[in-house]
Formats: sequence, C-alpha cells, structure tokens
Amino acid sequence: MNTADRPRLENIDEVWCSYASLQGLLAELFLDVCEDEVDDAALRASASLFGFHGVGRLLAEAAKAGAGYDQWRAGFGASCVERPGEKA
Repeated sequence: MNTADRPRLENIDEVWCSYASLQGLLAELFLDVCEDEVDDAALRASASLFGFHGVGRLLAEAAKAGAGYDQWRAGFGASCVERPGEKA
C-alpha cells in the first residue's frame, strides 16, 4: 500500500501526518478547514468538488466528539478509505 507523508516545515524529517488513501488525505485537509469555522454548506460544496465522501460523517462526528475531539480527530483520517472500485 502506498502512503504519502506530510512533514513539518520546521523539521522535514519529522512526519506530521501519514495517509494511506486519497480519502484519508482529503479528510485531514477538510478537518483543517472545518476547524477554521467554515460554513457547513460551503464545506459540503467543496467536498463535492474534491470528491471527499466523508464530509457528512465528519460534520456529525465532530459535533458529537466533545471532550474526546483530539482523539477522534487523530483517527478520523485513517477511517476514510476509497469506495470499492474507486482508485486513489
């Protein structure tokens, strides 16, 4: 399985995030956008344009995460995978 890494700019040898799928990468990017308090409608429209399928789940789960948000966020990207027959 191919992975892509996102290094920290302060130390390019330190991996910040690792992605096993395009959906996982998109999940991390859309989490960043969601944390910038972008309107849900705009987030959904952008997700549709980029082909991110997990935006509804992201919004619902983020709203329910509460005090466990950081733990939920850390695992959300890894739980987003391509649909059967879809290529990264």
